[in-house]
Amino acid sequence: MNRIHFGKTSFKQLSPARSGHAVRIGLLLILLSLSLFAFAQETDSVKGYLLLQCNLPGVKYQINGREYTEVQYLPLTPGMYQVRAFGANPVTGPFAEERQMEIRQGETTVGKFDFPHGTLSLFSNETYARFTIDNAKLGKVENLPLPPGTYTVTATLPKAVTGFGDYLITRPITIQAGMHLDQSMDFRYGTVTINSSLDDTRYLIDGVSKKKVQKLKLLEGEHSYTAFPPAPHTARSGTFTIRAGEDLPLELEFAKTRQISDAEKRREYTWRFGLMPAAVLEANHYFSFAGTGQSGYTPLCNGFSVSGLRFKAINLWQKELTQPYTSRYPNYMIGGSLLDQAVFTWEKDNKHSGILLDLASVSTGLAHISPAGFLHAQIELIGHFSYQKPLVSEIGYYSYVTAFKEGSGRTYRVWGFQWGGETRLQLGVRLAKYNYLNLHLGARYQQPLGGDWYSNNDIAAWMTEDAELPQPDWPAGVPARNAAFDGFSLYAGIGLETNLIPSLLGLLLDKADKTEGSDLLN
Repeated sequence: MNRIHFGKTSFKQLSPARSGHAVRIGLLLILLSLSLFAFAQETDSVKGYLLLQCNLPGVKYQINGREYTEVQYLPLTPGMYQVRAFGANPVTGPFAEERQMEIRQGETTVGKFDFPHGTLSLFSNETYARFTIDNAKLGKVENLPLPPGTYTVTATLPKAVTGFGDYLITRPITIQAGMHLDQSMDFRYGTVTINSSLDDTRYLIDGVSKKKVQKLKLLEGEHSYTAFPPAPHTARSGTFTIRAGEDLPLELEFAKTRQISDAEKRREYTWRFGLMPAAVLEANHYFSFAGTGQSGYTPLCNGFSVSGLRFKAINLWQKELTQPYTSRYPNYMIGGSLLDQAVFTWEKDNKHSGILLDLASVSTGLAHISPAGFLHAQIELIGHFSYQKPLVSEIGYYSYVTAFKEGSGRTYRVWGFQWGGETRLQLGVRLAKYNYLNLHLGARYQQPLGGDWYSNNDIAAWMTEDAELPQPDWPAGVPARNAAFDGFSLYAGIGLETNLIPSLLGLLLDKADKTEGSDLLN
């Protein structure tokens, strides 16, 4: 065997014997191909062809039981064949047509299957609407083929969107063969507002709880409601119908029973003067049964008091404010105040006057109120932190001082801070709304004022000349008792609890605000 070299590449040269063998194999393959082609041509010449068509998409075919997705010029041996076109509609279910078809040699047989139908598209103004035709849930519907007939179409808006449960719109439609129908399924709404004659009324609208019903958006049609007023009123149920675009008002009146009216009057008393200044006015006579060197009744002074920011709650933790009809009396009472009261006193000979300010107070006790709130009784225990002025501040060249203070400058204080305690029994009657007349009897203990008399010269020297702290120096004629409230005392008096003064103060403040506003505008 010779080699032929081309550059670095070399090819083997076949011998003449082997070359002739390869040529013979190639000729045999060509002759075999020609024979097969001639056989195929002869075989096709004895077959026929089948073409199947249908006016519905997605239809399948069976030919003698064998299934085809489509049949396009299918070669078949001449003869009779059982041909079936079949499919399934998502609404009406399976459909089929079966026929016998003859295949002839060399010819194309065409089979046309025609299922009468129209098409339907459904639309809605709600993006999340889903559609049902008869009992078939379809979701979206666009160009859906349907056999001619009448169907029930339902559009559903799910609870997750409405917040009330599924909204449904149902309509009948008719499909005609060869026709297309566009059907709109729009949801139309109105609003409802429900007002109750009782505060704290709660509602169920179509089974959904609502604290308030103000311009509530609902589907047009009939809806149900249940109103739950505060006890002892009973719930009320009903229905209402909303038209598209309507703002429907509903007014619910709950008649007051005698029990409720009485409870409201009790509530007036219980919460009547929370944080209202000057709401309680009292006139009292203070006395004792053990004076200096004597026994029996001893008058001390007379007093007039005005309340400050006083808050008193009866039955607080048992919801007296919202559910007074559930309260049972007698019951506990608690209270607190800032500047509880200012007491102005004078003695029987009008020679000396005093002032006591209860800067802060806390109280507890028991309260009893009649069923209609007409009569009330209280027994209280009160603690005070007070600031009191002495009855006499100066006698000649002497002054009464409760404390000396040193700091950036030397000063002294005439008034004194004290702790005090009080217990009182009060009986009252309701005069009119938010007005009560009271009679009361009580006892009070006040810490001693704790001051002494000092010479004015000594005080001046201490303040200006850096002298020693002055020593007490009692002049002649000083009173044995230099405070209206010093130690134990008893009192009896009459009081008026009224919103008259707070109302007048409110009117004056409103008038001042309006005047200031008009000045700013000018």
